[in-house]
Amino acid sequence: MKGIIFYYSGSGNTRLVCRYIAARVPQTVFDLYDVQKNTPVDLSRYSLAGFAASAFYWGIPPLMRRFIGRLEKQKDMPAFIFNTFGMMSGRTLKVLEQAVRARGFRVVAGSTLHTPENYPPLISRGWGNEEAPSDQELQRFSAFLSGLQKAADMIREGRVPPVYHARTGFLMSLLPIPARRMALNAVKGLAADRALCKKCGVCVSLCDRKAVSLDPFPVFNRNFCEGCWNCFNHCPEKAIHTDKVSGKYQYKEPLASFKDKFKV
Repeated sequence: MKGIIFYYSGSGNTRLVCRYIAARVPQTVFDLYDVQKNTPVDLSRYSLAGFAASAFYWGIPPLMRRFIGRLEKQKDMPAFIFNTFGMMSGRTLKVLEQAVRARGFRVVAGSTLHTPENYPPLISRGWGNEEAPSDQELQRFSAFLSGLQKAADMIREGRVPPVYHARTGFLMSLLPIPARRMALNAVKGLAADRALCKKCGVCVSLCDRKAVSLDPFPVFNRNFCEGCWNCFNHCPEKAIHTDKVSGKYQYKEPLASFKDKFKV
């Protein structure tokens, strides 16, 4: 059986776990699709779709939301949902579920996973969660994989898996999904240190919103910026900084300890 996992992964944590998921569901061959590429996809080739993203201010990243909204409307195509988070997941899984259901998918499994923090302001405060996930969190994730495998088996046998509903605790349900202003406030003063910057253009190539240009050093346009931190986290010279956070707090790729937990 063929499956596809659509993912957004700014720093690689979510992508790594998606590869792990793909390798742990027997008799289902998954293609991994990076939504940042935004290339056409024929969903009729697949029997199961997955949607995975990191938490973005307790919701889903704007790029992922836009991508899902552009997908062709389905008629109960089976799907699973998954999100990673550093400090707090908030309503991310529920928001992802709502977006996927709105496009006609039948959600049959879902889970969240605590990962090392990739949000520079929290890393700068010593809240990097480098040891995440814990053994208990890994056990819950294994239970999710077992449930996903059962759902995949039912699909392959021509049966209809039961519907999954994401649950959000009462306090989490009260959390607002912060407005774009909050994301922009976090990157206030975004700029490149000209003493370090090599004008390589990596920050320009990574920006889906075309909010970065070279003139000849990086120029950041707050009218388009969505506060994703991709330019900051992937600057080869650690030259990009904000008013409060320097480049030394970037999270460029999954930590070695995290990679060890999700070896394929």
